[in-house]
Amino acid sequence: MMEQTCPEIDWAKRERVQAINKAAKKLSRIQRICFHLHYVEDWKTAEIADLMNKSEGTVKSHLNRARTKIRKDRKVLIWKNS
Repeated sequence: MMEQTCPEIDWAKRERVQAINKAAKKLSRIQRICFHLHYVEDWKTAEIADLMNKSEGTVKSHLNRARTKIRKDRKVLIWKNS
């Protein structure tokens, strides 16, 4: 019988991702959509702007606000400062 090996889980990375996901849930709807499309789905700001019928500057503004709010989240700060 062949023994299966499990890849080692990076628990610290998993905690960081969970903290960011929880912080993202607190964003406004449009910020959350922009954040998800850009950072998770890897869309360019121009693509998001086309989809949402907004200017690229507006999308960049939403992304900046989203990043700022997530960085200020208490649980994100815990691992960011360690």
